[in-house]
Amino acid sequence: MAQFIASEKFLRAENMCNLYLKSFKCNTFRLHYTQIIHTFAKICLICGKIKKYNLINMKEIYHKAIRFAGAAHSHQRFPGTQQTSYMVHVAMVAAEITFAGQQTPHFNWDLALGCALLHDVVEDTAVSLEDIRFKFGDKIADGVSALTKNPALPKAQQMIDSLQRVKNQPIEVWAVKLADRICNLQEPPSYWSMEKRKLYLLEAQVILDALGAGNAILRARLVEKMDNYSQYF
Repeated sequence: MAQFIASEKFLRAENMCNLYLKSFKCNTFRLHYTQIIHTFAKICLICGKIKKYNLINMKEIYHKAIRFAGAAHSHQRFPGTQQTSYMVHVAMVAAEITFAGQQTPHFNWDLALGCALLHDVVEDTAVSLEDIRFKFGDKIADGVSALTKNPALPKAQQMIDSLQRVKNQPIEVWAVKLADRICNLQEPPSYWSMEKRKLYLLEAQVILDALGAGNAILRARLVEKMDNYSQYF
């Protein structure tokens, strides 16, 4: 009986999320998003009960930002793969935010989901910060700006500089940075050297030390992912 109820909840969540797909005309584009939305609905259910209030408030920003990010990242692929859309990573970050946000009082969903879905568009695509500001407003633009590394700085300084700017933002932006590293601590690409793998884990510790106090749920998730990542050494 419990399994039936869980399955019924999942179908309801997935059907609600699938409404977003109706606006995508390109079949290939929709194919990528079928996997993404399925994953998003699944993570929503991990939170326990999906609250109608939250889904209603999340709908507009999620719909608007995922379409924008999907167009910006359309030719980008998940690192280490030839076929997987980079939007899978973006949706994973949004899913982590959803999981943590459901358990975080007074969570700013617009800011958190907007920054989660758009966190790489300025750093990795031709989209400018001005484009983000025009379409999504100052708060999301400021969050995305803080999450974007400054290419004018030496590479060794870029992450620290970004973290310092993130710390001046609301905790929802902190949460996005934590969620981003959680999602990146997957099995590394086969071509990564042992040195690079170890450095990536050290960077995760720096992020944890700087931003872990911002969200207890994501802090615990990052610690867990860091522990598991050591198997790749």
